[in-house]
Amino acid sequence: MEDSCRDLSEAISLMKVLLAGNRRFFHNEVLNSDGRKLYTKITRIISRYCPKYRRALHGLKGIYTLEAVVKVAERILGISEGEIKSMLSLSEERLFP
Repeated sequence: MEDSCRDLSEAISLMKVLLAGNRRFFHNEVLNSDGRKLYTKITRIISRYCPKYRRALHGLKGIYTLEAVVKVAERILGISEGEIKSMLSLSEERLFP
């Protein structure tokens, strides 16, 4: 995330919610309807505040897999791979205590 982008803190927070609640928002590693709504909101925020990423987001339009969501989290929002893995493993632990 570069300085030329306006504040993306809301998108980052929502992405963390999406990834941490992956059992709630994903089914077989594909976003369900609630997950799609949240992901769409995130991509709209990114497009609005950081227009240079519109083309990258457009390339992922209609792709609602966990892999695509992680790409956006890492490459556009700058969430580290370790943090993403941590969020995903925490949600697994909640499901299987």
